[in-house]
Order: sequence, then structure tokens, then C-alpha cells
Amino acid sequence: EAAKERQRLRTELQNVRNVSEQWRSAAAAVNAYTCKIDSDRVVAAGSESTPPLKSSPQTNKLLLKSSVSFVEKLQETEFFWEIKGLSWLPSALEHERWTSTYSATFMVDEDDDDSTYCLAFSPHGKQL
Repeated sequence: EAAKERQRLRTELQNVRNVSEQWRSAAAAVNAYTCKIDSDRVVAAGSESTPPLKSSPQTNKLLLKSSVSFVEKLQETEFFWEIKGLSWLPSALEHERWTSTYSATFMVDEDDDDSTYCLAFSPHGKQL
């Protein structure tokens, strides 16, 4: 009975992790899109404005440069994750029918709900 409950909880946890990863991917895509809008590389949907026209080629070489900086948003934290009994990990994962192991979740920026992460490791190098 306890084993069935553990299995149910593992399945539920994996489902939550999958949904979380989908939300992270969607958020990253939105962030990339808004950065492109901010740098005028795309026109926002529903916007009447057009991106700036590129100048015609000139006989003199003109150096053009575009930069995007994320330094202002940089956050740093340190998280130590140790896997003990690494030589036993493949057998333990096989026994539990898992493909990888995960760390506890941690936040990089306590003021940002989107900065929650967990580390994952697969001894077989499989995609997580």
C-alpha cells in the first residue's frame, strides 16, 4: 500500500515537473519575442508601426551594431547539490522506474516567482 502511494506521488511529481517545464518554455518564448520587439527586430502583433528601414548600401563601409544587455536583470545564487552513491544510481533509478534524479527546488531571486529551478541528472545522458 505504501509503495503504491509512493508511486502515485512520484507520478504526480513528474506531471507537475512536466507542466512546470512547459510554462518555463512558454515564458522563455514570450521573453525572447518581447526582446525582439524592444530591439525592433519584429513588429508586435496588432501594431500599426513598421520596423525602421535599413539604409541602402553606400560606397563607404558603415559599421552597424546592435546590442542587448541583460546585465541589469542578472541575479546570482549558489546551490550545492551532492549525489551520494553515484555508482548505485543507475540501479536505483531502474528499480524506481525513473530515468533521472532531481535536486530540491531552489530560487535564484526570492522576489521573482519565475526564478525557481531544480537540477536534474541522468547517468545515461538521456534528454530530460
